Amino acid sequence: MQNVQDSKTLRIKIVPNEDGFGPSMAVYYVARGLFAEAGRRGFDLHLTIQNERKAAFNRTLYSDWSQIGRAEIRSKHSIIELVKDGEKVRARETAELLLDYPARAASYCDDEDLLRCDAVISMGAPVALRAASGCNPYRTVVPSVEVFDHSWSVSLRKIIEADIQAHPDDWRDTKVSDLAGAEARFRKREWPQEWRDRKFVDVVVEIISEIENDESKADAVFLFPDFLAASEYYCHWQKVTTGKARRILGVFGGWADAEREKKRSEVRQRISERLGLAVDDQTKIALIQGGGTPIWDNFLVRMILECISLQSYFKNMLFLFSERQVKGAVEVAKRGATRTTKAVLEKIFDEIGRSTTVRLVTDDKQKGFPDFQELYVASNLVFSRPGGITVQDAIACRTPLVCAVEPGQWQTEKIRVNCELHGLLRTVPYEAFQAAGVGLVLDHIEHAENSRMRQIMCTVPNRQEQDDGGLASMIMAMIMNKSAQQTTSPRQG
Repeated sequence: MQNVQDSKTLRIKIVPNEDGFGPSMAVYYVARGLFAEAGRRGFDLHLTIQNERKAAFNRTLYSDWSQIGRAEIRSKHSIIELVKDGEKVRARETAELLLDYPARAASYCDDEDLLRCDAVISMGAPVALRAASGCNPYRTVVPSVEVFDHSWSVSLRKIIEADIQAHPDDWRDTKVSDLAGAEARFRKREWPQEWRDRKFVDVVVEIISEIENDESKADAVFLFPDFLAASEYYCHWQKVTTGKARRILGVFGGWADAEREKKRSEVRQRISERLGLAVDDQTKIALIQGGGTPIWDNFLVRMILECISLQSYFKNMLFLFSERQVKGAVEVAKRGATRTTKAVLEKIFDEIGRSTTVRLVTDDKQKGFPDFQELYVASNLVFSRPGGITVQDAIACRTPLVCAVEPGQWQTEKIRVNCELHGLLRTVPYEAFQAAGVGLVLDHIEHAENSRMRQIMCTVPNRQEQDDGGLASMIMAMIMNKSAQQTTSPRQG
């Protein structure tokens, strides 16, 4: 292996997991930091982003770099994926998918791209860490980094244990051979014959241990701050990697204090031009993000209809909704709707187009919209679910955040509780959210505690992916050190 310090060319593979948009968005911030750090060090950086479910989204994110040959998007599934009903995890079905992990992991690791790769960065893709460790047909060892807000082995255990406790009869005596389609899987040799008479839960527990073993292969682990990644995750990573885990001190993205107000005015001007509405520094903007669960789908439709019907009462107000989430919510609402309600829903997008207070925004940069952090910094309030990337974006942009309680959402509820304890968001009780409409958002956009929340957010360092001494700098230093070591020893596992 040539020392990358000598070649001045660096090729890094980044693998965000398949669980929604958040991981892809988070590694995009890391990629921006790496490009900036590579420029400072005089390197020619080329990235490969490997993800299947959000490949189209990633092509949009990296379009500028792809056009100049600096980024390539490869569609390849990293195997682990939560099966969900909306946003609620279906533990049994998720566990069944895990049965494919051993066979698919072996196939995943057969990747000639590793021969041309100087480092692998995983965000919740343990199989990528396995491939980089030398468990591939070429026995190629590549430095690997994990950047994440939890651990799959820990989270999967918790999800499945909770379901076993809630539905013991569904698990107690079930054998692998009892599962739907099992005979075909055995016949095709997709599952080992020795699983046939074994308890389903015992095999799943073994596979989760296999995933944990893959996690242990990371050369370095950078875990999100404690309000986003609970201490049990940090302890887990420290244990399995024998002390290679460290906390990221703050959040990704955002702007320095001196630049933020200027950026806010600039983005508001772009919003005004793009949406054809009068938007200035005095306009109050609420960004509403959510969807994918019955409670959120109902809220989005109810909220939009109220905003449209009451728009004559709103002075200098703008409500922004995610186009993708609203379209999904409207389609759900149409199912089983009465003829009258369906007629209203059929016209909802025409009504939005004529409205002076409601607009839909997209994550497609090629359509000329600001990206989501720009929308956050332009907004007075974000009303959303407490997903890791949503919370970190609000904090980075110093924008007050309000989230609803959602029972049964184990990981997001953990984040919500931790962030509320730190004063980084406010909570709307589940019962209030069920019946709420535009009045709820109006109450919070004028809330007296918003100023205090911004002050607390300002104590959390932002731009941690690219500032001097930040994540990109630490990743680059680790790659340089590993490269120097491997030029003096065989690059094989």
